[in-house]
Amino acid sequence: RQLSFNMGSNERTRVVVVHNKKNFLKSAKEEVRKRPPEAGNKMVYGDSPKDFWSHGSYVTSIAAGKRVSSPSGVSLDGDFISGIAPNAKIATYKTGDAIYIPDFKVYNYFGVQSDHIASVEAAVKDNVDVLSISHSNDQPKFFNDPESLAYLNAVNAGIFLAVATGNAGNLKPTSEIEPWLTTVGSSSSKMSQGENYKPKVSAFSEGGSTSVTGKNCLTNASLKPDILAPGENVPGVVGDFIKERDSKNYYSASGTSASTPVIAALAALYLQLHPKASPAEIKSAMMTTAYDTAKENGENFTDAFRQGAGEVSPKRMFSPDFVYLGSAARSKGMVNWCANLANEEPVFPQVPKLNPLDSNLPSALVSVRDKNKIAVKKTLTCLTTGDYKINPPDIIGYHITVDTNVFNCAQKDSQISYTITIA
Repeated sequence: RQLSFNMGSNERTRVVVVHNKKNFLKSAKEEVRKRPPEAGNKMVYGDSPKDFWSHGSYVTSIAAGKRVSSPSGVSLDGDFISGIAPNAKIATYKTGDAIYIPDFKVYNYFGVQSDHIASVEAAVKDNVDVLSISHSNDQPKFFNDPESLAYLNAVNAGIFLAVATGNAGNLKPTSEIEPWLTTVGSSSSKMSQGENYKPKVSAFSEGGSTSVTGKNCLTNASLKPDILAPGENVPGVVGDFIKERDSKNYYSASGTSASTPVIAALAALYLQLHPKASPAEIKSAMMTTAYDTAKENGENFTDAFRQGAGEVSPKRMFSPDFVYLGSAARSKGMVNWCANLANEEPVFPQVPKLNPLDSNLPSALVSVRDKNKIAVKKTLTCLTTGDYKINPPDIIGYHITVDTNVFNCAQKDSQISYTITIA
């Protein structure tokens, strides 16, 4: 379960793990529960990681598919398609499966959250480095949600997690709100276009929201999504169902399921160059080097609740000037902060609660009520030397200042703290 990248003379091994989609239809779930196995309901591939519906095969190929020249069934800008990390070996953990229901003569997805959690735990046990999860919840998560805590355990084990925002667009905010995740939205960008092309946020890509009380406290812990990547008309391979139905081996599809493995594979490549990088460093490198998307008229689109930090920059993300680093204690402290707001016992009794404003994430989500003065402290870690300037944003109705506008990274790994004040 290792992944080899050849990048010049510096060869490392890393692992990308891609989950099959968990897309449960109520009718299938209820049908399975009320009918015994001998009634004819059956999983198509059982314990095999093989993917009937093509979703798992498709997203895996985006992350690490081999180069294929002139593939049939897709339109191309160039002569071939390839995964972001084509020399990768993939470990796949299947969290759901197609199930055949004879009464309806249809195939539907079936799975449960416990299987999804078990797959994350298996990945931790297998000592992987990157998880690409093209799955999102339909329901909001609470601070003590078992899936959220499984994700936290994986990140604390050093695993970078890229998770899809979901495809409901503006109809609902994303449920993938955990600060320790890298939540991935979709854009109209194509890797072949380069950064001179200004992509747009995909209409289906879910955005973020704010909530500050009770069990939904994590929604206010960080700004979502974190980053965007190409997710429209992305080519990839197909599984047996589409292959047999349409007589083709490749197709193009759209969704945050497609943009998520792009970010996961880029994270693995970052680890190739920076083998000691933490998940927080990789996330920060992507976010602090991203660029704005565009409105329909071509002007910069700066709505952070839709684009997050912006479009990922494969050209710049591998050499950030500085990064914002988190820690396991900070993440656990935020969970305990939410427990306190909900008048419940701390999830991690040995860890002091931490206000999400002190999380040291590469972004800040602040709820300003009655124009009370709020201070947000950030600490950056220098990766290159030089002088840098912070330009506070202009927001109508608020005065935003920084106590240290100009700072100097005198040496690598030195840390500099500053405070942003909103009044």
